[in-house]
Amino acid sequence: MNLNKFDNSPHVAPLLVKLYDSHKLYALAKQDMPAARTELSHAVVSLFEADINGKEQELLADILIALMRRAETELRGVLSEKLATLDNIPLRLVLHLANDEITVASPMLEKSTVLSDLDIIYIIKSRGAAYWQAIAKRSRLSNEAIDMLVDSGDFGTAVILSQNERIRLTKYALGILGGHSKRA
Repeated sequence: MNLNKFDNSPHVAPLLVKLYDSHKLYALAKQDMPAARTELSHAVVSLFEADINGKEQELLADILIALMRRAETELRGVLSEKLATLDNIPLRLVLHLANDEITVASPMLEKSTVLSDLDIIYIIKSRGAAYWQAIAKRSRLSNEAIDMLVDSGDFGTAVILSQNERIRLTKYALGILGGHSKRA
């Protein structure tokens, strides 16, 4: 991986050093070290909040995906939670986290504005109930995604959808949910 492209970006080099130092600290402290996880997650968020261009963001995404492949679930979950609210992170990184195990994927599925309707629909089609339930908590869902979630037949997803006051259910979804409520 060629990191020479970061030479023209004065903000990135110190942030990469901080990321490396934080990752090294976390690797040394394999026990339950919330401070190390917090420091590493702040370093990652700082990288994406820096004034960097699209190519630099893509290189950072490569670095972070490689880091996350070796990281334990708890660290990936912390990073997912921190990155879920950022609008300027590469879609590849968001999709990587959204397709991880559900404890890692949930923040991305619930909060990330980087995921498009098409991404959400793909995840609904390719994943199971826990992923559907996380998606049902989103503040914005397309009509097609709502109908697909209702068609899943998962009772937990139906309950979450019916309690989500930030979305507007389709007539089709209301009919299906009404039928579920009568049976329940």
